[in-house]
Amino acid sequence: AAAVSGTVARASATLGALARAMRELCADDMQVAASRSAGDEMPAFAKAGSEGDILWLQMRYSDPSIEAELLSRTHRDANSLQQVLVYCLAQCVLYACLGISFPEALNAAMIVIVGHLMVLASREGVSQLADQNRAKELFSQCWVATYAFVDGGLWLVNRHSQLIIGLSTEGMVGIIVLAALQAVYMRVLGLHAWARLASAACSVALFAGLPAPWSELGQPHEALGLLGAHLAGEIFIQATTRCGRGRMPTELKATEKAT
Repeated sequence: AAAVSGTVARASATLGALARAMRELCADDMQVAASRSAGDEMPAFAKAGSEGDILWLQMRYSDPSIEAELLSRTHRDANSLQQVLVYCLAQCVLYACLGISFPEALNAAMIVIVGHLMVLASREGVSQLADQNRAKELFSQCWVATYAFVDGGLWLVNRHSQLIIGLSTEGMVGIIVLAALQAVYMRVLGLHAWARLASAACSVALFAGLPAPWSELGQPHEALGLLGAHLAGEIFIQATTRCGRGRMPTELKATEKAT
């Protein structure tokens, strides 16, 4: 119990640091917005109303054009490729640490690491396209295809021979925390809602379809843990957005009136 509490505390600290980093990323956008003159055309998302325009359950704006513009601006952000690089390398390092700390999960961790390198390669590839709107669509498709490939590969390997046997509760909690980190970054990187949902479904389906559980948690707790991780990641990033970028439409309107 003490080990699990320590793992959860470290995960909470990591998510807190991530929240602060994301708010700093929003600072530049806020400064640019504040410097707009009254004659400049406001972007679509700046013309949104209050937080009532946000569908919190679906984690998106109610106006499809506003949601599309936000996703497009996120993908065109000069920092987008660097964010994908940070995410993929961080996941590779964390899964490597997980495999080293829990040797019974090492083979599975290696497969997941290969998947994240594939995600990084696909993002580098679409960044070369002249049409970045098309690149955004392709990256969402590549993301889902990669996670489907990884989770499907894990399931097939496990079907041939049990891939993980007797993983401790602490090790499974580590996998759940990394799944929550994936959910957070799927939103940060501007993936479409269908892509985030499909990726989450792949992860949950993997654990729900295992003939035998991988950890001491057992089923259905493993699958429910993955489902909860993805929901927590979505809620976390949306709550952070509400404190930072989510308030941007109202603040921009106030700036426009002041000028």
